[in-house]
Amino acid sequence: DDGWVRMTIELHLPVELADVPRIGTEWVLPGGLSRVEWFGDGPHECYPDRRSSAIVGRHAASVDDMYEDYVVPQEHGHRTGVRWLALGPAGRRAGQPSLLVMADPAVGDGTLGMAVRRHRDADLWAGTHTDDLVDPGGGAPSTFLYLDAAQRGLGTGSCGPDTLERYRIRPGTHSVGVWFRSFEAGADDPAALARSIRSR
Repeated sequence: DDGWVRMTIELHLPVELADVPRIGTEWVLPGGLSRVEWFGDGPHECYPDRRSSAIVGRHAASVDDMYEDYVVPQEHGHRTGVRWLALGPAGRRAGQPSLLVMADPAVGDGTLGMAVRRHRDADLWAGTHTDDLVDPGGGAPSTFLYLDAAQRGLGTGSCGPDTLERYRIRPGTHSVGVWFRSFEAGADDPAALARSIRSR
């Protein structure tokens, strides 16, 4: 009745697929959701083995500004330790529909990994140069939200040491638990709405 929806997804990783790059969910959202605000690690991209470089706080950026222009398209823009995130249109005029996603405090450590991009993981894997990245919406841009139960640390051993064992994804059951709801950007404070779930 209060507009919140709770969702928990269990993902089972078999032994033969251990040490994958990430395990989580992909959400396809309207491209008009082009501004992201979050409470967690930031403001720059952050991975499990690089968290000491981040500041825990309330951060904001446009989806386009979260893009990292690497020479070869690849995973980028991840943030760790996210308690909540809000996606809305550019600007903060009252009455604009927005989406609030909050990590379920009852699942895992009560935080998520998060990335918000204009391209799917599959597009990044398929591209060999940045000009290979085309608009996946065919003219109508989309916003892709990744909510991760686990993300592998950086490093592959191709040009340096591989990722330490403790930052690799082990087989077993991994869970993504969130509460989400719509809200009005500029009228509602996402932090206050998130606190209403945390206080339950």
